[in-house]
Amino acid sequence: NVIVEPPAETVRLTPGILLNMYRIAQEAITNALKHSGGDRVSVTFSFAAPLLRMVIVDNGTKGSAPDVGTGYGLRNMTFRAREIGGDCTFVTQEAGMAVRVEVPIT
Repeated sequence: NVIVEPPAETVRLTPGILLNMYRIAQEAITNALKHSGGDRVSVTFSFAAPLLRMVIVDNGTKGSAPDVGTGYGLRNMTFRAREIGGDCTFVTQEAGMAVRVEVPIT
């Protein structure tokens, strides 16, 4: 079960930002489905100039601290965010994990 909430206002994205945000979301959702043990993933977008934020949260039960160095998925998400001038962080929660991406939009 994946829920997507778009930002309240329309934001124009370059093809590079669009592709990288899509690929980050794709990887985060895939990781949640494979590893979290949960049954729900939400993808929420918000925009507060100049930052576009995307937060992917699962309700999994396997909430352990992620290690960016142990697999390609987390490393690739971090790389993709940096490639478009943004930042990607991983936060373990009581139930599941959150992937937070912030990208400046000019």
